[in-house]
Amino acid sequence: MDKKKDGCTAAPDFNFAEVCNNHDNDYYWGGSNVNRKKADKKLRDGIVEKNPDSKFYFLISRLYYIAVRIFGWTRYRYNQKDSYRERNGLFIGFVVPTVTILGVIWFSIGRLLF
Repeated sequence: MDKKKDGCTAAPDFNFAEVCNNHDNDYYWGGSNVNRKKADKKLRDGIVEKNPDSKFYFLISRLYYIAVRIFGWTRYRYNQKDSYRERNGLFIGFVVPTVTILGVIWFSIGRLLF
């Protein structure tokens, strides 16, 4: 079952609306962060394949790729199994241990001083 197709959602479709529809479909079915990156690369490469000799479309493909890499996480359907880890990997893997370590250091300094 395909998602409702709306082309390149918030950007001009030019002559590659079907490439954007396929990208929307990949986002609808979701997966892991690796799957999302593959879908984004498929969008980028599909734009170039539709217009192989155009520098303009080469540039557009890169701009669209950057846009979906930065903002696409808000629309991508991460699998339930992967969703928390994928979206919060930085928080769990870096922020929590860092705050914990800083808290232990702060507590230790406080105990030494007072």
